[in-house]
Amino acid sequence: MNIVGGKNWQSFLLFYGIAFFIFISMDPGIINWFQSLHYDLHEGEFPLLRILALLASSIIIATPIIIPIQWVQLVYIVGLAVLNIIGLSFRFINGQFTHWEAMLTINELGLAGSAITEFISIIAFASMLTISALCALFFLRPRMNTPLMCAPKITSAVLFMPWLIPLLYLFVANGGYLMTHFALPMKVASSLIFVAQKPLYQGERMAVNSSKHEKVSNYHVMLIVDESIRGDLLSINGGPESSTPYLSALFKQEAKKRNFYAHNYGVVNSMANCSATSNLLLRTGIMAQRLPLESDALFKQPNIFQYANVAGFYSIYMDAQVKGHRLNNFFTQREINHIDEYWVMNNHHDLSEHELDQQMAKDIEQRIVNTENPQFYYINKSGTHFPYESTLPVEKYPVSKEKKETYMQALNWSVDEFFKVLIPAVSRAKLPVIIIYTSDHGQGLGEQGNLSTHCLPKNVPIEQALVPLLMINVNDNQNSHLIQPFEQKPGLYSQYQVFPTLLTLFGYSNLIEEHGVDLSQPWNHPIREFLSGDISGRGKLYKNRFDWPANGL
Repeated sequence: MNIVGGKNWQSFLLFYGIAFFIFISMDPGIINWFQSLHYDLHEGEFPLLRILALLASSIIIATPIIIPIQWVQLVYIVGLAVLNIIGLSFRFINGQFTHWEAMLTINELGLAGSAITEFISIIAFASMLTISALCALFFLRPRMNTPLMCAPKITSAVLFMPWLIPLLYLFVANGGYLMTHFALPMKVASSLIFVAQKPLYQGERMAVNSSKHEKVSNYHVMLIVDESIRGDLLSINGGPESSTPYLSALFKQEAKKRNFYAHNYGVVNSMANCSATSNLLLRTGIMAQRLPLESDALFKQPNIFQYANVAGFYSIYMDAQVKGHRLNNFFTQREINHIDEYWVMNNHHDLSEHELDQQMAKDIEQRIVNTENPQFYYINKSGTHFPYESTLPVEKYPVSKEKKETYMQALNWSVDEFFKVLIPAVSRAKLPVIIIYTSDHGQGLGEQGNLSTHCLPKNVPIEQALVPLLMINVNDNQNSHLIQPFEQKPGLYSQYQVFPTLLTLFGYSNLIEEHGVDLSQPWNHPIREFLSGDISGRGKLYKNRFDWPANGL
């Protein structure tokens, strides 16, 4: 129903009161919202400002619903609904929507389809709540009987003008503390605008000092970064035997007699709990202790491909996740220019998602089998990214309704079956091949009732950071034990050791100190930690303690 009467101030009070209640309830729920005010006091923030920001933004958002031009009104409500559904879905899945979520949304648009499929029920629920709330506001909107109503275009412009206030605050305050406390649709819009007007550095990275290179290597080096692999669920780390029986057999002592050498560093901490963050850190080797860096310094450091090229390696990046010309994982075109061969699987093969990783192993064989020049591979696998059933060949694995069971099947296919193809493939190389295998992050499977599988910004379950770390030497015909210096010793290890290990293999042993210790010795820091949140300097960065025993035992 419509409440009529321009002089009826009660209708306006009711309308804005309901709007305020709706936006409190949706972000993040009225009980949690009031509870969180308590933490503001402890963090030196002011709850009153938070309440006022939410009240003001709720009024600003609700006001244009009164506009007299129907098509403008419809477009506005649809836009409002989209913004709220995005924000509310993130609330249910990730706990919040901030600058960082906005940046990931823009940077990882190629994964939007997978995310929608995985969380379709949550998105549907968020859509239902949003539509119900906006319908209530629409039917409760008051009618204005003022001279302005005779000029609907002018009236519409006037009613939209309050939106300029938060936009002005956004630019003047450079994002600003209060922006995180805007009502949800305005928070999403402001965060997306903020990221758009303050983009990440896209320029050239610093050069590698070639005088730091000490030796020429006569072997291939391969860094394999899997997707969403829980290290503690692999049988080589004490998980169910069904996950990696092939790898378990290879890692037995007798396997070394077949020109196969391997070290298992157990369950280690991923550098971060989000794909884009972990891959960026793996490419640049920035220590957690150095973060946050000054503005955009993270995107100006030399990357691993630059080090490989100066060391005489032909660099190859192979990605089974991206499609077309879209870049992900904070890659820039300038950064890609340092790679000798940029190979996107979806651009070269018309295959189902579950076929890409194994085809990539075959493509590696074609490149590596006849060359006598050292090559460096950075492999970004398709892995077990949700929805897990899409990563499986249905003819090989029975369909399961249980999320964890499906995930375990995906582990077997993504890890074990991949290595069944890769190991024989690289064994045909003329040079020895050194493989470092890990994952971008772990995987939450509903622990502590958390719906987020990864990328949770704060209060992160440790499962999102449990990843494997293996080093393998194949085809070492001279039995020179190239990876013997890296043999696992008693102690704890970290994914932060991958980058300095690559530098050692490339011949930069004198650069190790600024990047931490390599895998020749255990992690020498008092704690292990992983990062969550925003590492770009545009939002909050969280450093999470990683307490996990050696070898996942």
